[in-house]
Amino acid sequence: MGGVTTLKTFESTFDHPNPSLLGFLVASYEVGALFGALLIFILGDRFGRRMINMAGVTVISIGGTIQASSFGVAQSLVGRMVSGIGLGMTTSVIPIWLAECTSPKSRGRMISIQLSHLILGLILANWTDYGVSTYTSSIQWRLPCALQIAICIVCLCILPWLPESPRWLAKVNRMDEARRNLAALRGEATTSTEVNREMHEIHFALTSEAESTASSWTALFKNAGIGAWSRVVVAMAANAGQQLTGSNIISSFGPYIFQTSIGMSRHEALLVSGGLQVWFFLSSLIPWFIIDRVGRRKLFLFGSAGMAVCMTLSGVFVGIGGKNLGYAATVFMYLFYTFFTTGWQANMWICKFGPPNPFLLPACGPKVDPKTHQNSSPSISANAAPLSLSSSNGSLPS
Repeated sequence: MGGVTTLKTFESTFDHPNPSLLGFLVASYEVGALFGALLIFILGDRFGRRMINMAGVTVISIGGTIQASSFGVAQSLVGRMVSGIGLGMTTSVIPIWLAECTSPKSRGRMISIQLSHLILGLILANWTDYGVSTYTSSIQWRLPCALQIAICIVCLCILPWLPESPRWLAKVNRMDEARRNLAALRGEATTSTEVNREMHEIHFALTSEAESTASSWTALFKNAGIGAWSRVVVAMAANAGQQLTGSNIISSFGPYIFQTSIGMSRHEALLVSGGLQVWFFLSSLIPWFIIDRVGRRKLFLFGSAGMAVCMTLSGVFVGIGGKNLGYAATVFMYLFYTFFTTGWQANMWICKFGPPNPFLLPACGPKVDPKTHQNSSPSISANAAPLSLSSSNGSLPS
């Protein structure tokens, strides 16, 4: 969305929205994601991980169709909220699904790889914006909005062939299928020692969960003998903290920020924003090799310190103004993403599933945490455009 918000064809179609309305238009996607995550909060264990993801991408494609055919703000808002609901459904389930399918020793790397692929989507979106920037019709913004439909179709073709979570299958008493899926995921025979051991662990965890009062929703807000409340608070704080770092603002409003706050031309802003996403992806490769070797706390501290320095210097340089300082601010935005991917991007998700929540709380805890993630995002996105415009007094000449 960030690359189309400065297009004249986009502005004319939506009657030149002011920064506040533009911020709300972008944030409506995250509002929808919140509702999608809340839906999974209620229904997540009634359906399989695969089925929920298929439903989610279907909803995203419906929202994408509404967005791409929009002729007014109201229709676009509805489309973005519908797509957001689908996003909330998928992003709430995918980390759980992945964690339940991978072995503990490779879980960190697998989730890091999954998040790197997420960034590939950002790269595709940004360079699509750049590729259509020379067109003069509404195809400039309609094509990027419609592109998500094609991605959803690909996902719908692939998802039926992916293995369902062995843990979920065991929970709904489909033990034979759970064993077969686990054996396929581990590359072992169904009767191997490794598969037998993991099946025993899954059965023991599910039995203990069913018998213990600590597996109820109310136990999340009590000590429950295992520090449940403090664990949930930490996980929720990590989700909110990831949003509060400002990483999504740069992704959602990159070209807008580079134009209005730093003073680049539209062409320069699109190039720099596209390059930023490529740098984002390259930086996301770092956790592949260190996340399972370095302690979570060390990564959080390292990433947080680096992001704080980069964001502070970037803000100071933009506030002072001047061409050279504007470019310096851009460099620190690039470095910001390096610290973000190293310390926060995958680390935040791993901390929840590796654990903090003990086996008595796997059905409840992981569902609460993403709601905080989605709940923190709309207000941040809604205020980004007005704040960016208000800071443009110190921008560079375009």
